[in-house]
Amino acid sequence: MVLVKWQPISWKPKAGLPQITFIRTTPTSGSQTGGANSHINGFTKGVLENKAKLNFISNDGISGINKEETPITVIEPSSFFNAHRMIFELWNNLTFTFYALEKIRSNPPDFIYQRYSRFTFAGVIISWLTGIPLLLEFNGSEVWVGRHWDDASLLWLLERFERLNLQAAQLIFVVSEVEKKNLINAFVTSEKIFVNFNGVDPEMFRPNQGGEQVREQLAISDKTVIGFVGTFGPWHGVLALAEAITKIPKEANCHFLLIGEGNLKSKVEEVVKTHNATDRVTFTGRLSHRLVPSYLDACDILVSPHVPMEDGSDFFGSPTKLFEYMAMAKPIVASRLGQIADVIEDGKNGYLIEPANVAMLVEVLTKLSAKPSDCKLLGAQAREDVIANYTWKRNAGRVLEAYLAHKQ
Repeated sequence: MVLVKWQPISWKPKAGLPQITFIRTTPTSGSQTGGANSHINGFTKGVLENKAKLNFISNDGISGINKEETPITVIEPSSFFNAHRMIFELWNNLTFTFYALEKIRSNPPDFIYQRYSRFTFAGVIISWLTGIPLLLEFNGSEVWVGRHWDDASLLWLLERFERLNLQAAQLIFVVSEVEKKNLINAFVTSEKIFVNFNGVDPEMFRPNQGGEQVREQLAISDKTVIGFVGTFGPWHGVLALAEAITKIPKEANCHFLLIGEGNLKSKVEEVVKTHNATDRVTFTGRLSHRLVPSYLDACDILVSPHVPMEDGSDFFGSPTKLFEYMAMAKPIVASRLGQIADVIEDGKNGYLIEPANVAMLVEVLTKLSAKPSDCKLLGAQAREDVIANYTWKRNAGRVLEAYLAHKQ
């Protein structure tokens, strides 16, 4: 930390589009799924659409990446210290750093781009030893996650690693204004923090992706289908959604298509079963990312019922599913929280409800399900807005612009 603070690297951007090395150090077995993998794939495609070059150094092959377009060097995690998860992660970050440093020295990029993860220090060490700038994608504090969701040990050490990454990075990209404010409050230099919303691939997520066939397969063609995709986790509002499902009037003829897995899924299933509403719900489980568009296309309305953070802090997320919903040209009912309320304009490209307000969620869904013409207008506007502002090409473009605009 002292070396990074008192001997920061000196750099300035080169002319033209840069060569980027994306490093991912999270020591897992097999490719990650869900929002993280969607983000990585989206950013990669966005970089290529901006005509820059990208290669990966990763702990796994990263599903969905075209290895001919984007070379990947895989450094497999070692199982040498696997009795304790935190020690396992620390050990693998050390071995990853050693091999990645050798690889980068043999083919130096213009900058290193790293998605921040727990106990990582590879980007910091490599940047400091080579003089190559580190651009850090910071999607949220792992210390906060460890305290409130993950019950992680060694939090004192995790906090030091997080500070090290934030201190060492030349530029930091966060997904929301709230997260930028959090970092400024943590004494990170504001000039190096950039807000970079999550995004969507509007060619992958678009209307007419086989939704009718999905409806037929699930025998719900005659229903108003309300969909949700995501992690059944603490802030996604799935328990409020479960309660709303049990209160929607039967005459509304609604069916709920719930896509994903997570710790709270069993509780959602229990609520639905207890209220004899199992015939109103289809749980698909986790789907591969390539199948998600067809299932969203099968829906008439899509919901993003996020709830406030349990500790009372401001909502700092940028839900990827929100932009995927918009690209599908579907009406959206979402919580008035943080960035969600900036993206969804109430009554124009969707409807906003008060977080965790089950009665309001029931009311809006019931009214909207009876107005297919309104659904069509809201959905069309949502797709128009997402293409204009929230694509992965635009997300990657903001990173490139910030790098090229840097002045030493």
